[in-house]
Amino acid sequence: MKRHKKRGAVVIAGYYGFGNAGDELILSTLVSRLQKEQPGRSLTVFSPRPERTAEDHGVKAVNRWKPWTWVRPLWEAECFILGGGGLLQESTGPWNHAYYLFLVFLAKCLGCRTEVRAIGVDPVGRGGNRIWTRWVFNLLVDYASVRDADSQRALEMIGVRTRLWKTPDPVFMLGRIRPPAVPRNPPRIAWALSSWPQRPGWDHDVSFLMQRAARELGVANDLLVFFPEEDLEIARKISAATAPPAPVRTWERTDDLLTWIQDADMVIGMRYHALILAALAEKPFIGLGYQQKIRTLCRDFNQPMWTFERGWEAESVYRLVSDSWKRRQTLPDRYRKQIAHLIHSPAEANETARIFVALA
Repeated sequence: MKRHKKRGAVVIAGYYGFGNAGDELILSTLVSRLQKEQPGRSLTVFSPRPERTAEDHGVKAVNRWKPWTWVRPLWEAECFILGGGGLLQESTGPWNHAYYLFLVFLAKCLGCRTEVRAIGVDPVGRGGNRIWTRWVFNLLVDYASVRDADSQRALEMIGVRTRLWKTPDPVFMLGRIRPPAVPRNPPRIAWALSSWPQRPGWDHDVSFLMQRAARELGVANDLLVFFPEEDLEIARKISAATAPPAPVRTWERTDDLLTWIQDADMVIGMRYHALILAALAEKPFIGLGYQQKIRTLCRDFNQPMWTFERGWEAESVYRLVSDSWKRRQTLPDRYRKQIAHLIHSPAEANETARIFVALA
């Protein structure tokens, strides 16, 4: 080991510190896993709010927007980890690939082992991104894993030839979420929603659906805010348009999310990790929206999804909710097999790579 390296020291980068519950769950499980492997090791996370990240996760943290703070942690670290989460996607901005893959480049220049773990990759359309991504993965990444076959396919299509391991989203490492000792009465549907800019009046569409579900199915509704910066405003609008107003629950600690999912009898959502938590709690769920990762999750668990490419047909959507609610006590065999497989896979993912994808 080089003298300037600290034994076991790791630097972690991802979409951490922005208040997105899904990413904070990923970081929590990743930190727990790394500390379990080597207690007391030094972990440093890149974050826009380093003090909050350090306090919440018991790690060191540096400001992701101040490059001069990156050098020392990377110089001292043995390993740099990028991931997990859907980091390489052009839909959220033109600089994602440049930023995250530059960190891999810098880490390699400073002598780190470089790992990309359980990453989500959308199709790469821009020419510059295709070249940069292909070059970094083929020449600079020592270990790479993707969280689903669609991410593998996206990398394959641009010419990535490095070995890829397929591992579940790190949140599956949480394991099964135990049901509450006493079921809630009335039964509840949890909604994890975000905005739909292309559809004016989206808040009223949802409020009508929630009121009809409450009236005809005898349920109570909760609005779970997974990413307050993007979701809180629409949740408040939906609640205000609903009679009676649905409770709006905004997380403070990641444990809050587990409690809310425990209390729900079904989850309907546009947030990927809300649906993963539903799966861990073995609750039926319905995906909404247009994200490929939600389509893949619903397909893998044999759960329904309403895609926004179809527009919004109030009667059809309600039928989807009603049918799922009536079958909520009977999960498909494929659901149970899938959750059993995903819960047990992460513990061995890095060592044995249960599912290997060799790109020709």
